[in-house]
Amino acid sequence: MEASMKRAAAGPRKVTPTARSGQQGARYRQPSRWLVGVALLAMVGCKQQGGTAPKREGQTARLTPRTVPYLTGVAVPSGFSMNKRGSDTRESGGVRFARHEYAGYADPHAIQEFYKEQMPLMGWREISAQEVKGRISIRFESGNEECTVMIEPIVFFSRTEIQVIVNPFNRNPSEPPPRRPMP
Repeated sequence: MEASMKRAAAGPRKVTPTARSGQQGARYRQPSRWLVGVALLAMVGCKQQGGTAPKREGQTARLTPRTVPYLTGVAVPSGFSMNKRGSDTRESGGVRFARHEYAGYADPHAIQEFYKEQMPLMGWREISAQEVKGRISIRFESGNEECTVMIEPIVFFSRTEIQVIVNPFNRNPSEPPPRRPMP
């Protein structure tokens, strides 16, 4: 008993290599400092949420818009970056087609509230909203354009992806969309 107390007070114990392992030198039974540091950085990195204002208990975080949007007239939460490979924009004769993808760290419902708040400030009117299997879709109209915002949580590092699609339409905004005949 006395020998084990002396060993505990002496610090980490060296483990001698066995002939079977073929390792040279001594190993310690305590994790190295760099491993602990990397683990702490990973934990802190996973908790980051860009562009959020302080939240009250029981509420989702309130997001703030980027100062310069990627697409004119369409808000994007600050802290979200554009995926250039998944985005394209075409404009000709005052008509534009755009599909932009953004990725960042925020709660999907906070992003939904962000768009419901910010898009009317930019002249868009909400037409519909739905949530199916965790994917949120909101549709807006403005003048002769429609904008569909799709919000999808990604399991990897709690990221959220936003897809914004802007298309023109050829009808009077007050008219209902044409219906297809039933077969």
